[in-house]
Amino acid sequence: MIIYLSILGLSLIGIFILTREYFREVKLIPEVELKLRLKANQSLRNKAWENFVYPAYLKIKNNSLPILLKSSGYVIHRARISVSKLETKLKHTADTIDGKAINLDISQRSEYWKNLNGNKNGKKENYEK
Repeated sequence: MIIYLSILGLSLIGIFILTREYFREVKLIPEVELKLRLKANQSLRNKAWENFVYPAYLKIKNNSLPILLKSSGYVIHRARISVSKLETKLKHTADTIDGKAINLDISQRSEYWKNLNGNKNGKKENYEK
């Protein structure tokens, strides 16, 4: 623990020594000239944006865009296949409900299908065996 406190103390002393000269020069500069110098410098936010954030953004964008397009193509392909399968199942279900999937022109029909076929043709009579 003592080692860490001594490192912190020496670091603070070093910072004080390095910045003492700078602050002494700032005190000697007239106020008008100091304001002009501060206005001439860019803000730290602009420098950080230009030097770090924007290049990192461009690198991520350029590297991730092809991966995003490839993965979205895969997702669209899988969705298209799923929709096609669903459409086939729905078509089969609709044909089953409508009775188109079952051949009603065979001689061995149940009484239900005979009655249903008669009702479709507008006949209300029941067929008897």
